[in-house]
Amino acid sequence: MENNDSNLDWMVYWSLPRYNPRNSQIRLINEINFAIKKGFKYIILEAGTGIGKSAIATTLANMYDDSYILTMTKQLQEQYFDDFGDMLVEIKGRGNYKCNYKGYCDFCIKAEYNLRRCTTCRFQKAFKKAQEAKNVITNYDFLYYAGVANPLLDSRELLILDEAHNLERKMLMLSSSELDREYISTKFGIDIFEPIMHGTKSINDLKRNPEYWTRLCDDLIKECKKRIKKIEGDANKTVQVTLDEFESDPSKYSNFDYVEKQNLEQDMKSFASIALGLTHKELIIDLPNKDSILSNQMDISAEFKPYSVVDDTKELLSLGNVCIFLTGTLGSKDKFCEWNNINPDETYYIYEKSPFDVANRPIYTDFV
Repeated sequence: MENNDSNLDWMVYWSLPRYNPRNSQIRLINEINFAIKKGFKYIILEAGTGIGKSAIATTLANMYDDSYILTMTKQLQEQYFDDFGDMLVEIKGRGNYKCNYKGYCDFCIKAEYNLRRCTTCRFQKAFKKAQEAKNVITNYDFLYYAGVANPLLDSRELLILDEAHNLERKMLMLSSSELDREYISTKFGIDIFEPIMHGTKSINDLKRNPEYWTRLCDDLIKECKKRIKKIEGDANKTVQVTLDEFESDPSKYSNFDYVEKQNLEQDMKSFASIALGLTHKELIIDLPNKDSILSNQMDISAEFKPYSVVDDTKELLSLGNVCIFLTGTLGSKDKFCEWNNINPDETYYIYEKSPFDVANRPIYTDFV
C-alpha cells in the first residue's frame, strides 16, 4: 500500500481531476484510509445520494496496489467506465463480446477450450487485459463466475462492492440453480413436472423429497453423455481434425457440432451441481403453483436455493485483502454483518447523510 501519512497526500490520486473534491469526500477518504491502516478487513460506507461514492471508490482504487470494483448491473458498470474509463479496465461475461466466428462468444466453438488458446477472441483479449490491469470494473455476476465458481482471477488489495445492501440477495441468486421446464422438454423430451401432471405425486411430495430431482438430474446427465458420445463418434467416422486445423478452415468441417457438444457439457455441469447440492447441502426446492403446472404452462422452472450463502460470500470476499462496502441504505450494520457472516469486530462503519436538503427530495406515496 502507498504511504498516506498526510491528510491530503492522496490528492494526486483523485479520480476526477476536472473537479475539486468536496469537504465530505476528503473527510470520508481520510477516514477509510485511517480504518485500513488500523487493520480493519471490512469497511462499510453508508452515504446518502449526492455524496459521490463512485469518485471516492475510484480514488481509493488509484491509491492502492490493485482493485476490483463491483456493481450490481452492467448498466452501472458502464456508467463507472464512462466516468472513469481512463483509470479502469472493464470485463463482462463472454456473451457481451462479439466474435469473429459465430456472432457472440457464447456460440463460439473455441469457447470450449481454455482461455489461452484463442488469439482472436475479443473476450479472451478483454479477460487478459483485466488480469494485467491495476483497477478492474466488473459486476458481481462475473466476479462470482471467474473468481468463485471458476477460480480464474487472483485476489487483490481492495475489493470495492457498490450497492452492498443487496449483497446477500445477489449471492442467493448466484448460488441458486434451476431446471427450466421448456428447455428440458424441448431438448430432452422430458416434462420435469410429469409426476404432478399424472397425479402420482403432489407439489409437497416433490418439495420434501429431493430423491426425485436427484434421479432426474442423473437421467439427464446420462442423456447428455450419450449425445456427446454420438457427436464424437460421428466426427471420428468422418475425419480426425485438430483444433488448429479446424481454426484454419472451419468451413471444411461444418458437420462438426462443436456448439452442441459445448452446450451439452454445460448442461451436464448444471445438472451435476444440482444433484450434488441436493445430496450434500439440502437445497430448498421452490416450485410453481399447481395450476401453472397442470395448465401446461411452459415458462416455469423448478428452483433450487441454498439455505445459506455464507460460504460463497466468504469466497467472494476473499478476493480482496480489504473489502469496502458502499451503500446508500444499509439499514443496520449488525444485521448486515450477521447476514453475510462478517465479524463486526473487524468491521469499521462510517455514516454520512445525503447533502441534499430534505425539502428538495420529498417522498410521495402513491397506490397502483
